[in-house]
Amino acid sequence: MESSVLLSLLVLSLLLVNVQGPALTDWFFPQRCPRIQGNCEFKERDECSKNKKCPKHEKCCFFSCGRKCLNLQQDICSMPKEAGPCMALFHRWWYDKTNNSCSSFIYGGCRGNNNNFQSQAVCQSACSAKGHCPRNRVRCEIQERDLCTNSRDCPKKMKCCQFSCGKKCLDIDKGN
Repeated sequence: MESSVLLSLLVLSLLLVNVQGPALTDWFFPQRCPRIQGNCEFKERDECSKNKKCPKHEKCCFFSCGRKCLNLQQDICSMPKEAGPCMALFHRWWYDKTNNSCSSFIYGGCRGNNNNFQSQAVCQSACSAKGHCPRNRVRCEIQERDLCTNSRDCPKKMKCCQFSCGKKCLDIDKGN
């Protein structure tokens, strides 16, 4: 009797998560700020101090040598290179998804986007994951909840891969 009540509650909560969309899902499964390793040449000016200072669907995270408002649903490493409208000449790095590598560019000093890093090492830490995901050969009837959005959500040496019917962090070196 007790286990059937627990099972009913579990099924009901899963249905609510699927029906209510991202707001309820984020309450049950809050997204974490990406972890970036790499030495910063200098600390950048913080754009925020807490989540309340960010637009509605963004979170205040330490990212690329300063606190920035990030949309955790967005893949920063897929954003285009964007120099911004200002006229400064800062040597920066961006992740080029087409070539799967970090490339240098000149940043004007304002606006642009978050695919903008102080050094190649910080760029690689944020966007590069060694190894390749295994080919997914499963045909899905029902899509499962993704456990990661991109490899920045995963622990070191793991990569966010399509696995079975959703995304999850896999240890590429071990093949699991």
